[in-house]
Amino acid sequence: MSEFVIVGSSGIRLAVDQPTPISTSGQIPTQRGVLASAPIAAMADLPGQIIIGSGNGFSYFPTDRTIVQRGTLELAAQMGAAGSARLIGALADVVGAAARGVRIESTATNAIRAVILDNTGALKAVGLTTATYPAGQSVRVRLAWDSVTPISGLNYATLRVNYEDIPITVVPPTAAWNAAVTTLMSNGVGLGGVADFNGTVLFSHAGTVPFP
Repeated sequence: MSEFVIVGSSGIRLAVDQPTPISTSGQIPTQRGVLASAPIAAMADLPGQIIIGSGNGFSYFPTDRTIVQRGTLELAAQMGAAGSARLIGALADVVGAAARGVRIESTATNAIRAVILDNTGALKAVGLTTATYPAGQSVRVRLAWDSVTPISGLNYATLRVNYEDIPITVVPPTAAWNAAVTTLMSNGVGLGGVADFNGTVLFSHAGTVPFP
């Protein structure tokens, strides 16, 4: 099951439990107490936040909003067993193997990896933790980027895992790129040739402002 809190035009809040996959097309979900029972502190709203969700599945951006040149993807997840690369969360342009955009993955050893692809699918940034996280451990990950202007020294992207800054040095993003026009958020559902996550996405949200 996945929980969303929908805010209508009148300001009325409606909590909805629904099975995955999920679609919130034309609506703007917002954070309210999704992580009350999770082993990670609830996250404050992101600057420019436009979408939020919990549980494994898809959610689609509101029809009048998207995240293109810059933004932030933040999530909390409980890790599954190691063994193969898996997608924890992503902002993507399409569903399937051809998906482009930004991704947060677990590796075969349960390290955390962040990947950014441009609008052609070319690799623009990769960050990787040296630490690994065993099955059952909770992780909090925040990936911020700006495809036009550096946001940290000469780098166009930053990665934080469990409140620690992780250098994006595997493929450092030191030049601007043409960003993919993302239209959906994946919570644990495989995209771009990366398998489904075998843990649980406790909470995720994304916004239009880089928040290193």
